[in-house]
Amino acid sequence: MTRLLKISSSSPDPTPRAAIYLRVSTKEQAEMGGEAEGYSIPAQREACRRKAIVHKVDRLARSRFDDVTINVALQAAGAKLVSVSENIDETPSGLLLHGIMSSIAEFYSRNLANEVLKGSTEKAKKGGTIGKAPTGYLNVRRIENGREVRTVEIDPVRGPLMAWAFEQYATSQWTTRALLAEVTEPGLTSVPGPRQTSKPLVISDFVRLLKHPYYKGLVCYRGAWYAGRHEPLVSVETWNRVQEVLATKNYAGEKQRIHPHYLKGSVFCGQCGSRLIVSYAKNRWGSVYPYLICIGRQQKRTACTQMASALRPSNSWWSVSTPASVSNRRGSKPYEALSRRRSPSSRQRLRWSAGRRPDGCSRC
Repeated sequence: MTRLLKISSSSPDPTPRAAIYLRVSTKEQAEMGGEAEGYSIPAQREACRRKAIVHKVDRLARSRFDDVTINVALQAAGAKLVSVSENIDETPSGLLLHGIMSSIAEFYSRNLANEVLKGSTEKAKKGGTIGKAPTGYLNVRRIENGREVRTVEIDPVRGPLMAWAFEQYATSQWTTRALLAEVTEPGLTSVPGPRQTSKPLVISDFVRLLKHPYYKGLVCYRGAWYAGRHEPLVSVETWNRVQEVLATKNYAGEKQRIHPHYLKGSVFCGQCGSRLIVSYAKNRWGSVYPYLICIGRQQKRTACTQMASALRPSNSWWSVSTPASVSNRRGSKPYEALSRRRSPSSRQRLRWSAGRRPDGCSRC
């Protein structure tokens, strides 16, 4: 007598299933002890359920250590590993075959990795691009003399935009955020893939692209640089100039602001060291008052208690109002420096302590 679990091919559940074949010789065995299935069929079912079935040993793991770890876990759970394609069992010869097949799988995996590394290194030395080319280029495949050739070509849409972005940023007249907004509208986005759509670049990705030596004709693989076969988008001089501008702006911290002033990016809080920014407050009658405030306190990044300091226009530049107690304690030189014009290219950083508003209010 047999019992076979029937699996419907029209079942909506896509989960892979296995059919368990349970059998006894007579009807009496199936009803032994007054049980609905006797004793043998439940025992067979339990034994079948305690098996881990794989197609081949190398489908389970390609590391000898991982293979041993998995088998120890199976044994602890009372299960048995079964290979559909290989005759492995708990006998000494079966265990030996299992160990040999597992070692062969590990050797194959490591040897394949070495071969891929060797081929990729040789490709990079000859100027080939390893992996996906950055934005502005396209990985293309074409047939030449009956052979498939993989190469890199300039993206007809994104390539000219990236070249223009390099040229403009080299003038140091743009911020990265403003330049990104300028080139995003005409089409400088990520390259769509088989499973993802094109998306606008974020500021961190854009800065990373501006630093990428690939655009001046170099390819990098495993820390080594080689002359690439692809066409550069920018000259070496332009690329180097862009790096200088990036380094300068990163040092000075000068960014485009809604309220520009001569000391932008160069004035710091004397209490916590955070940058001081200009904020405008409006009263109930519509009058607007500018203040210098600590961005560390405003964004709650520090425990700073520094109050806002009022700014007042005087002869086309701003003067800072500070309490007399602060001036007497700190001296007047830092505040005299604040009232002098400064060249926009100067990198001098002034650290000073801003005072409280004359009316005692800290709201900005």
